[in-house]
Amino acid sequence: MAEADIAYVATAGAAGLALALSAWAARLRGRLAERNRALEAAMGRAHGDISARDGALAAFEDVRVALTPGGGADRLGSPATWDVIVRDLTNGSDVAPSDPVLVVLDAVRAAAGPRLDGLIDRGEAFDAVLEGQSGAWAVEGRSAAGAAWLRLSRLGLIGTAAESGLGLLADYYPAPTWVVDAGGRLAWANRAWLAEMKVETVEAARDKALTFDRGADA
Repeated sequence: MAEADIAYVATAGAAGLALALSAWAARLRGRLAERNRALEAAMGRAHGDISARDGALAAFEDVRVALTPGGGADRLGSPATWDVIVRDLTNGSDVAPSDPVLVVLDAVRAAAGPRLDGLIDRGEAFDAVLEGQSGAWAVEGRSAAGAAWLRLSRLGLIGTAAESGLGLLADYYPAPTWVVDAGGRLAWANRAWLAEMKVETVEAARDKALTFDRGADA
């Protein structure tokens, strides 16, 4: 074979190899682009799920803490609610704690230490009440997905007379009538109770720590 023929064959072979490599690279780029689009779609769905979760948590005045046997902790809930509960449990301190979770865990351990250990070690559910500066907080301890969960929510007050017919009847009942929450604090009182205690609102009675027990008020 003449040198010219050899050169031609070599050139044709190199060109064919280059075309094959170009085609392979194009297919590879196509697969990578398709994979990137799938990953971006999955990330978009994940961000949507996270936003929906954060929105659902922010819609209610509660916070949640995930605990693991190794000592790890993750907190969920709106920053505003965390600020409220930390300030409430630290008696209104303006000094921001280094870790809000530790504030909550210290308060729960002080109120229900053995039950908190039972939740973390054995998954035993429990309920407790924390007393804050402005009211009581319900604590629910539950186990799920290999983690121990704490949910803290403000103990709700009984609705006012305008919110239900039953409340309206109770509000105008001639005898003093009242309700306390799980922490023993006044949650609701009717007009007769307020008149007897010489206060205008339940909030005023709570601020003065009034009770209908004369012995307790003495």
